[in-house]
Parts: sequence; structure tokens; C-alpha cells
Amino acid sequence: MLDSIVEQQLHSLHDFFDSNKFMLLEVDIFSLLKALAHSGNWKRALLFFEWVVLNLKSSNVKIDNQVVELMVRILGRESQHSIASKLLDVIPLEDYSLDVRAYTTILHVYSRTSKYKRVISVFERMKETGLSPTLVTYNVMLDVYGKIEGLLNEAKGFFAKLKSQGYVPGTVTYNAMLQLFGKAGIYSEALSVLKEMEDNNCPADSVTYNELVAAYVRAGFYKEGAALIGTMMHKRVMPNAVTYTTAMGISEILCIIGWLAESLSKNILWLDLGRFLVGCGIGLLSYMVPVYVAEITSKDVRGLFTSLHQICILHCEFRHHFLNDLTYGVMPCLLHLIGLAFIPESPRWLAKTSRMEEFEATLQQLRGRHADISQEAEDIKEYTEYLQSISNDGIRNLFQQKYVYSVIIFSINIKVSAGSLVTLVSWFGSWVTAYTFTFLFEWSSAGTFFIFAGICAAGTFFIAKLVPETKGRALEEIQNSMTSQEYLN
Repeated sequence: MLDSIVEQQLHSLHDFFDSNKFMLLEVDIFSLLKALAHSGNWKRALLFFEWVVLNLKSSNVKIDNQVVELMVRILGRESQHSIASKLLDVIPLEDYSLDVRAYTTILHVYSRTSKYKRVISVFERMKETGLSPTLVTYNVMLDVYGKIEGLLNEAKGFFAKLKSQGYVPGTVTYNAMLQLFGKAGIYSEALSVLKEMEDNNCPADSVTYNELVAAYVRAGFYKEGAALIGTMMHKRVMPNAVTYTTAMGISEILCIIGWLAESLSKNILWLDLGRFLVGCGIGLLSYMVPVYVAEITSKDVRGLFTSLHQICILHCEFRHHFLNDLTYGVMPCLLHLIGLAFIPESPRWLAKTSRMEEFEATLQQLRGRHADISQEAEDIKEYTEYLQSISNDGIRNLFQQKYVYSVIIFSINIKVSAGSLVTLVSWFGSWVTAYTFTFLFEWSSAGTFFIFAGICAAGTFFIAKLVPETKGRALEEIQNSMTSQEYLN
């Protein structure tokens, strides 16, 4: 029967199950599901389980406990939280005697799909059965408490109970407590958590520092918060306050000051200063805008909107020959600066900084009120967590993998360094072209043509052989093909 199921196409499995109904309901369902999962056919296992649930429910027959536990573990192992959540909603869990591993997976599934009230009710059900939570269970619950307002005392008691049972908290556990104290603005408690982390030699990460900054700010200690941000920058930890929109706003302000300095300059010093500021602003924007646009658009229209950025740059360069600096430079920057107040942050950036509630709300806003974002949100969360666990941002990391592509398809753990390098090379190449063109043309017009044509031909060959196709593919899917095979396996 296993071979017969594996040989079927996914779209035809339901018809196959229906045609072999009596035979399938007589087989060992647990063993068949386990064999399908172990052979890498979890999708077929899921379809078979759904079919079994539907047929046994119509016959008022209860599914075996082991079968439910196994299916929960399969979906948890495959990180199919969205699918698992929908499936668990139709299964009366109170009718089954599950073990602590299965309950912990269910809690994690509901947590990852933001069904926090469901997490708490399932945990209460777990306690009623007499099962003792594991460290993973505690971590999941503390993370949930950190996302729900008004549960500070419950979380503190939970944290104390965890330690009383001999468990040693890790970074994830401490971060959940910091998130709670940060939301409540209780900076003294947050500092005690940080001190306990240091005493236990538990490494702090970006979430740790950002939650501590949040605690300072909510308590009104802005000076201390600013000092901590300085420490974060020294340790190459990006503060949550540095967003795409704030970076683009700073870039526009630099451009406005630069254009004003150029147009009103009375000597070469002010002219050079203006051109320097405009260059810094344009350099930042040439990196930030395509990245931001690529991260907020869906895969179906991403190419169109990122291309518009380049078209707008060329259009402005053309019109610069007919307009003065104030009209050409300052007015578009002012319009963009005003427009920044009305656009959302990148969902992927929000996920990277662990602002999950804002992440899902923003993604829903961008895709439409009635759009189903569950699978896209799950993919972004999973890939973001994976990349944060394997590498840090840095120039050395940049050359350890095949990072030789457009800035929009770099993974989040390398995007800052890679994007900076791409922007530098792009503008340096533009300067070399503009600077050498006159000399080359004086030497030989035909030779100049062949030199640049050869460079374009080499670029075409490079793209055809090495650059991955991006059309119709999510950013995570593209980045998967460029990073470690560990994630794919």
C-alpha cells in the first residue's frame, strides 16, 4: 500500500483513497503514516491523515492517540505550523491522551500562528492531565506570555517555577522575560534579568539588547537607552529604531541639505560639501529603496516595482539638464520625505527584529484585508530564524558563500554588508565609466565601442550562468538556493 500511495500524484490521492476505502481503513494507519514520513513523503502522509479523519468522523470512530501524536510531530518537524494549526482546530484534543512532546509541539504550532489564547487553553489542559512541562514547553509559554498584555505576574511565577525544577534558562527564555518587562516599562526588573544572564554566562543577542532599550524608553530613561544603543552599535547589533523608513528619511534630509548647499553656494567649499552630502544620500537611497520595495511586494509584482526605481533614477537624470537644483533636487526629496510618514515598515525587517505582531499586521495590510497570509508569514518566520541562528552579518561572511548578485536577493544575515559592497561597486563603476569615456573616445571611437560591448557581453554571460532566476519566486525561495543546503534538508 505504501508503494501505491507514493506512486500516485498528489492531486489524485483523494480519488485513490476513496477507491480503496475499505482496504485503507483496515491497515495499520500509524505504521503507514510513519513509513510515509520516514520516506520523505510528509505531504502524502498529511493528505492520508486528513482523509482518515474525515472518514472516521463520519463513522463516529475515534482516531488512535498514537496517530494524532505522530501527525503532530511530523508537521512540527517539517515546520508546517500553518497547516498543523488548521488541522488541530478540527480535532477534539480533549478526547486524546497525548504525551508531553506532542503537547509541546501543539503549543509551539499555535504560538507560531499567533493563537495565543489557544496556547494557554491547551497548556491548562496539559496540566490537568498531570504532565510535567519540559524546558522547551516553558520557553514556548514564556514567549507567549511576552506577547500578551497583562500577564506579567503569571510569567514571573512561571519563570520562578522553571528554575525551581532545576532547568537552566537560555537566551530565548531570558528574552521572553525582558520582553515582558520592556512592555511594562519596568527597567529595574529588566536589568536584573540581564545581570542574571551575565552571571550564568548566557550570551545576549540583538533581541536582548532591543528589549532592554524598550524598557528604558518606556520608563522614561532616554539617556540610558541612548547609551545602550551606542553599546549596541559598537557590538554591531542593529537597534530596532534604525528602520528602512528612518534610514530613507535621513538620506532624504542629506539630499535636501546637499542640494541647497549646491544651489546657494558662493565658493567651491560649499559646492563640494553639497555634492558630498547629495552623494551620501543618493548612495543610501540606491541601496535602501530597491531592498525595501522588494521586501514589501509580492513575488508576482516584485520585478515591476523594483524596475520602476531604476526608471525613475534615469528619468530624473534626464530632467536634471532642464531644471535647476532647487526644482530638480529639493522638491522630489521633500515629497518623498512626506510620503515616508504614510508607508509601513518592511514585514521581513519586523520579523528579523522579533516584532511578530506588527509583522503579521503589516503583511496583512500589504496583501489585502481578506488575503490568506498564513503560509507566506510562516515561510518568512522560519527562514528568518534559520539565518539568525547560523551566521552574523559581516564582510568575511560575504565571501564565504555565493553572494555575487543583486542587493534585493541577499539573505537578511548578510544584507547590510553585501548591499553596501554592491552599492559601492555600482557607483564606483559608474564613476570609472564616466571618467574614462572621454579619454577612450579620443583614443579610438571604435575601440571604445568594442571595450564596452565586451564588458556587456561578459555581464550577459555571467547572468546567464550564475545568477538565479527570480521571477515568480519568493525572496526566501531565492535565498534558499544561494545559502547552505542545511536549511533545505
